[in-house]
This record gives sequence, structure tokens and C-alpha cells, in this order.
Amino acid sequence: MDVSSLPRAFYFNIGKALFNKLDKDKSKNLFFAVSENVTIYEQIKKTPVIDNIEPLVGFRSLSSRESNLDRINILISLMGDQNIDILRSIYNHFQPSDMFPVLPFPSKDPRHSDYLMLKYHEFFTEKQFTEPQNITYADEQNPFELYRIVSNMIQGHQATFKPISDHVCFGIALLTSKLLSLGALLVGLEYNNCVTIYNVSSANYEIEDATVFKQINEGSEPFLLWITGEAYNEN
Repeated sequence: MDVSSLPRAFYFNIGKALFNKLDKDKSKNLFFAVSENVTIYEQIKKTPVIDNIEPLVGFRSLSSRESNLDRINILISLMGDQNIDILRSIYNHFQPSDMFPVLPFPSKDPRHSDYLMLKYHEFFTEKQFTEPQNITYADEQNPFELYRIVSNMIQGHQATFKPISDHVCFGIALLTSKLLSLGALLVGLEYNNCVTIYNVSSANYEIEDATVFKQINEGSEPFLLWITGEAYNEN
């Protein structure tokens, strides 16, 4: 499945349907393909729809706060070049007990993580986020590493909170690139019973300079992720 031109709201659920269908059938392989260029996102002006924040359909585990009064919410925000109001709206809707930002590093731009911390400084100050040990880094071009990091985070928190609650819900905020978002999709597929994924769609997209956009697009890189199936199936 090539997700390069698909909105997250579409390819997350298409990917989930394909995964559920092919996960037990080892005779078929499931691949995700994406054309990635982090720089190009800066050339696209978006108008996010943040009036009514809701988790993605199909990834809304434990999303009803009333259903579990002892639920503990942990927000894992995959930081990227998005409007600060998007993260603020997700935070206010999810109401987490704690937050764990994940920054892209290593990155093609070695200062990218520093730039993002400065960009979201106002939000961190507003929410009194003063836990630098909660900040995690994931390779900008390795969604499998992001999957491993977030999986370990989920397992660790579940073990820690086990004595006081069986209802720990992990909210993942998709503010990052499409490539790293695939890592979040893998987490959502494996931990669908305790993960809620937030994505804010845009009502409008604008490109300031089409010529510059085309030049930057020439530097896009194709990535192919092998998700399920066996390389050398004897059948």
C-alpha cells in the first residue's frame, strides 16, 4: 500500500484492515510504501480543523472517560512541524496524567529537535511540563525504531501502574512526518486495546511557491516497510 498521497484518516484504517486480513496468512506479504521529504512540509500551509477533536476511527481504545473511572491517560506526542494549537487541543481533549514528547533525532537537520522545542516552548510552559527525562528521541527515518521505543514505553507504564489500575490508555498525537506516523500505526495495530491515536485533518492546503515546491520535491526519498509475511515461503 502506497500511503504517499493518502490522508492519515484513510490509510490508518485501510492499513488496519489489510493487516487484520493478512496477519495470519503468511503466504502473502504486506508492505507500506511512502515518499518522504521532511523539508517539503514547511512549504505547505495548512488550515487545521481543531473545533472538534476526536481520535481516529478504529483507534479509539478506552476513549470514553466515563467508562473507566480509574483510567490513567498517558500522552505520547510525536513532535513535528504542526500548529501548536493542534497539540493544545489534543492535550485538552485527552486530559493526560503525564506527557512524553518524542523528537526526531537523528535528523537531516541536526537542529530540528532544538527548533521544535523552541516552537512548543509556550505550550510546555502553559502545561507546566518540567520533566526533561520524559523527552525521547527517535530516528527521523526509522519508523521501526519509533515502534520499538513507544512499545517499550507502553509495556513499562503498564507494569508500573498494574498495582493501581488495569486501565492505562496511551494517546498518540500525530504531529510528525508521514514516515514516522507509520511507526505509530504499527503501535496502534499491536496495542489496539490500549492505544488512542489523534490526528487533526486540514480543511485547506496552500503552496506559496510552486517552483520551489517542485525543486524540493526532487529530493524526496522512497521508503518501503515490510510489515507481514515470510520472505521465503516454501508453499
